[in-house]
Amino acid sequence: MASIKDIHPFAPGIPPSSVNPGVRPPGQFFLPVELKNEILRNMKYIGPQIFSWGDDHRQIIDLSTAGEVKIHMVDNTIITLERLNPNPQHNEFMMVAEWCQWAMERDGLQENLQKNLYEILEENQQNKQSEIPQEDLKESLEEIKENILEENLPASRIENRAEALRRMKECLITRRSMLNLSNLGLTSLPENLPPHLIEFYCSKNVLTALPKVMPKWLLVLDCTDNILILLPKVQPSKLMVLNCYDNCIIWLPELSTNLRVINCSENFLQFLPPSMPQYLYKLSCAGNNINSIPDEMLENLTRLKVFDCSSNDLISAPRLPPKLIIYYCGENQFKTVPVPQPRSLKVFSCNGNPWDKDNLPTLLKAVEGLKNQEGLEELLDFCTRSAS
Repeated sequence: MASIKDIHPFAPGIPPSSVNPGVRPPGQFFLPVELKNEILRNMKYIGPQIFSWGDDHRQIIDLSTAGEVKIHMVDNTIITLERLNPNPQHNEFMMVAEWCQWAMERDGLQENLQKNLYEILEENQQNKQSEIPQEDLKESLEEIKENILEENLPASRIENRAEALRRMKECLITRRSMLNLSNLGLTSLPENLPPHLIEFYCSKNVLTALPKVMPKWLLVLDCTDNILILLPKVQPSKLMVLNCYDNCIIWLPELSTNLRVINCSENFLQFLPPSMPQYLYKLSCAGNNINSIPDEMLENLTRLKVFDCSSNDLISAPRLPPKLIIYYCGENQFKTVPVPQPRSLKVFSCNGNPWDKDNLPTLLKAVEGLKNQEGLEELLDFCTRSAS
């Protein structure tokens, strides 16, 4: 059975004979990796600041003393990990303790949602994130809240926090760079995720918010098919892929300049940020309520290859970036399209727009060299009929 003999000192060694049972010798100590991992895997919430880590009643972890993790062993010795220097093992125990407590909490969907809506209104009042009047925004948010609660009744959901806890522990212990918490019915996440994460997947849950601070090494974030209303204000600086489609997001925060792929389709966006990451390769914002896209925003995206703005409320088509290859703009309110089109364009899908005969010369010029492209069937048919 594990005892104080299993401690590896990170300081001058002390003969075992000088160690009194129940007292940690002076100096900085680390648990052997195997013992530490065993304790973390078995760590369970008992009560405030108290956790068990085995079947024996003496196997207790006490966090009641600030800055200390006291691990009680079966031989009545106590191993103390301090926050000093710093001690990474101390930090791991504190993080898992937070997760264990989170796993015991009840379903907080309604409370979380109400809190998030309040924060959105406060932020908009202070920083004017949206041009929507405050009262109109409040009314819209209440409508969103009612729809969310109606579609996500507790009786129709099963929240598996125990499985999420197990996966987070394993990720921390094994230093795995990817964590997948998708499809577990989660209504919230702990505020602290494993700090070494590079990829994080939490799709198909019932999340109303993400942690305010995401792991700083994160490259891929997939939070699709939740009920998020906002994304964290501060994005990881190294983030390259952001998939947040099929949520309830009303505006995007300032985005990481390192992003290559953004999919924010099927949300409640009414506008895009005035500036987008310059290295963007793919931008999908279909199925929102966007009514205008500034020309300069797209023109500055010189690396953009794929752009999907279909199924919005766009009245006029924006000027396109020079190297665009795939362009989806169907199901909008376009009456004409800008010319010239990028020579690189291979797919130009624009079906489902109310083309105007008054703009026929411009439309004919736009499609003159594009007859072999995909997605032009309706526009070509319109031009043929109108010109005859």
